[in-house]
Amino acid sequence: MTHKKYTILFLFTLILLASCGLKANGVKVIRRVKNNTDTSLARVIVGGKLTIGVQILPPYCMMDEAGVFSGFDIEVAREVARILNVEIEFIPITYTQIKNGIESEPIDCLWGGFDSSDFITGPFIFSDAYIRSTLVLATSTDSRINSVEEARDKKIAMLCMAESLPAAGVVQTILNDFENLSLAHELDYCIDDLLENKLDGIVTDIFTATYFKAKDTVSDTIDFGQFIEQSSTMKALSADGRLHSFSLKTFNQPIRRRSYNVIFSQNDVALRDRINEALELLEYNAVLENLSRRWFGSDIIVFGK
Repeated sequence: MTHKKYTILFLFTLILLASCGLKANGVKVIRRVKNNTDTSLARVIVGGKLTIGVQILPPYCMMDEAGVFSGFDIEVAREVARILNVEIEFIPITYTQIKNGIESEPIDCLWGGFDSSDFITGPFIFSDAYIRSTLVLATSTDSRINSVEEARDKKIAMLCMAESLPAAGVVQTILNDFENLSLAHELDYCIDDLLENKLDGIVTDIFTATYFKAKDTVSDTIDFGQFIEQSSTMKALSADGRLHSFSLKTFNQPIRRRSYNVIFSQNDVALRDRINEALELLEYNAVLENLSRRWFGSDIIVFGK
């Protein structure tokens, strides 16, 4: 009887230690409680398709007249879908649709030049940051603005998906630099406002601002005429509905840094974690680095670093 009593006590002690966490070979083992209501990963795997909401933002995401997508984020997403062994579908999505909640859209996540700081006030969760960039100021080539300092009192729009400047991570220093700073949610509207002189400049991703560029003696100049011809979403840039060849000049003084993430509904933890694992594998196999060098000319990957 005494032996049986000690055996029960020993088993109870093991159960108690397991629930609190043991150390096996120096590694702490924690008892995990699974969320059985999270079907996000099963939805994708069983359905056999990963549906991604994208914004048109070169060179992260572009779409030609035939509806074929290309870009750095597009290629990374395709590699992730290959690891998950599912098909992939890209759906252009607007700021209004994001604001209404991605649960109401037929998508599994947002991917394509999205910064988690734009979504901190909403019901979202994020993958680990996989790339880091910076925002710069861009103006029309005939603008009299010749430096960031000269733009302090001008009408400047910052391109992002946030609802407010604080939600976009805009700190007081930036607000002081641009007294008339406002938010814009789509690149084509920014260019439209520049064409109509409603804006003096836009703050956007440095790789977006220099994707189509020609060097001059003052700054980097990009010709958006090439981009307009390639993207069906950029057809109506001006009030008269006609295409215009439009160039911008950029200033190499950085405004603020940005880190890009995949955006998920707050309930889709399992899918987020699985995509993080896939990104980790791509980073380990140097796939992310190779894609970065091809699209950006250097390794700007921060995932796992």
